[in-house]
Amino acid sequence: MMRPLIYRLLILSMFSAAASAGPAWPQSGAGRKEAAVNSYYQKWLEEDVCWIITEEERDVFARLTTDEEREAFIQQFWERRDSDPSTSDNEFKIEHYRRILYANERFTAGIAGWKTDRGMIYIKYGPPDRLVSKPTGGPYERERKEGGGFTSIFPIERWEYRHIEGVGDDIELEFVDDKGGGLFELTFDKQRKDALLLSGNMGLTLDELEREMMGGAVNKQDRVSGRRYSGDYKGVYSGMGGFESTRDKPLAQMGVSAALNRAPAVRYKDLEAAVSTRIYYSGFPFEIRHDFIRLTDQQVLVPVTVLVSNEQMGFANTTGIYHGGVQIFGRVIGLRNQIEAMFEEEVVRDFSPDEFERAKSRSSVYQKRLILKPGIYKIDVAVRDLQSKRIGTLERRLEVPRFGEPRLQTSSILIASRIEPGTPDRTTANFILGDLKVIPKTDDSFKSSEDLGLYLQIYNFALDASSSQPALKVEYSMARKGQEPDVWRDSSSMMRFAGSYCRLARMVNLSRLQPGVYQLRVRVHDAISGQAAETAAEFTVRY
Repeated sequence: MMRPLIYRLLILSMFSAAASAGPAWPQSGAGRKEAAVNSYYQKWLEEDVCWIITEEERDVFARLTTDEEREAFIQQFWERRDSDPSTSDNEFKIEHYRRILYANERFTAGIAGWKTDRGMIYIKYGPPDRLVSKPTGGPYERERKEGGGFTSIFPIERWEYRHIEGVGDDIELEFVDDKGGGLFELTFDKQRKDALLLSGNMGLTLDELEREMMGGAVNKQDRVSGRRYSGDYKGVYSGMGGFESTRDKPLAQMGVSAALNRAPAVRYKDLEAAVSTRIYYSGFPFEIRHDFIRLTDQQVLVPVTVLVSNEQMGFANTTGIYHGGVQIFGRVIGLRNQIEAMFEEEVVRDFSPDEFERAKSRSSVYQKRLILKPGIYKIDVAVRDLQSKRIGTLERRLEVPRFGEPRLQTSSILIASRIEPGTPDRTTANFILGDLKVIPKTDDSFKSSEDLGLYLQIYNFALDASSSQPALKVEYSMARKGQEPDVWRDSSSMMRFAGSYCRLARMVNLSRLQPGVYQLRVRVHDAISGQAAETAAEFTVRY
């Protein structure tokens, strides 16, 4: 499918920029290859993402030792920031590189545009909500909080943001070109733009003019240091009177400056802190499960499903609507204590009064799809109720299997509460597998009146030379845990061939099973290659 023009231009520009960097190649072929690889990752870290990568991520990246680890890190870096995982393109990544292009085209002045102050702010926070530009400077009437009066200024740009996440509201940033050459620098000194600041008594403020008219001595350094003349024109007192707002106070400006120099903040920082500690909360109950589905020999899709009972959620009745929800934060840690993936989401539920009583007996399900390499990991998940602010945390071991071996293999058995035809949309995209919507059962527990959903993928089977079709026999059984099954049921007719894998998806009736713990087993026989594979999963039947 043809990608949007802007996407193709962005990718092209990335390769062009890499080529124009012109690394000094060593003479040997092996040396050239190693230098090229090092140059690629160094450029990614120090140029491509230098303004948006967190200190923690930078530290983790510096400790990686192989290119495979670096590639996996980069992939998860972008996935964590993807604003809409339901689409094939990563909108955040596309927008990020668009901003770099714009910064280089618009703000370059002796140094590349992405390195400038305006470039940094634009790349991190996007275009301002309001822009005031005086590209040639000239006559200027000060705002009253700046002292009032007329003066002449250097070229300036003033960027105003209604809100910047992690920084604050009503953010006003001023860039001044007081050295010439078009290099506008971010400053919180309102006097820096004043071209007449060092020109005797030219360009005085209203306070300074008033003092001069009354015969008092005027010293512009009092203005620079933030002192304002008192009514008797003899002494001075600190501050700018009643004309400056709270955001103009020096301490507030220092706070904004510090926040701007950090990478964009994680939305649910307190939930991140919860999974970073060794204290595990049980104040808010929830359930999680994970499954493993092959993507490539070296990449495994790991759907992580979080289930919260609506009965446990707090709801507020606002304007006749019951409003509630949870915030979810998750993190996957590798054996070397490096962060492999992070995710965060807010799940909101709204019910009318007629729906509310029925809805309380149901659950809310969220799923995040992670892509991991085979190996052993730990996953931490924290969930906070929006109304009560209660927090619950869980820790699980993830042992991601290898699917690259040349033998008949299966995915994990995905035990589901529902399997039905489905197409992706913004609310269900993470539950879509091919042409099916599969809602996992997080606790693997069913009533005998319910049906159990069974989803399984089969890999590395042989194909008939004449028909190019597989010849697989697929059977399943259900027996109490620790007992051998009496009956194997053939489900070969329900199997679907999907090119690189075969799929078994069906609902299984449990009405004949007594309460207890059972083992669901699936075995596969390849009639062409003679290979066999078997996998199992536990579930519980309750009254």
